[in-house]
Amino acid sequence: MEVSLMSAKNIDYNKCASCELASNDACPIPESCHADVFRRDSEGKLYFAYPQDCDSCFWCELDCPNQAIEVTARIDLPLLETW
Repeated sequence: MEVSLMSAKNIDYNKCASCELASNDACPIPESCHADVFRRDSEGKLYFAYPQDCDSCFWCELDCPNQAIEVTARIDLPLLETW
């Protein structure tokens, strides 16, 4: 049996707010996500709507011009049997 650890994700909204692309609705992040994880709230702020669908491809992190997105790799660990 294996356990998947959830990918840790974070959006630094201070960095995001200072980005010209975010203020112009030209942010490349939603389009860079092939898993369609991102959405915008009523104020236009980007958020992880479906974090369970993230497969840690890192495209969002690589495409963010202000390095406002952080993703960590998903790790599958085998459960150890107790003796």
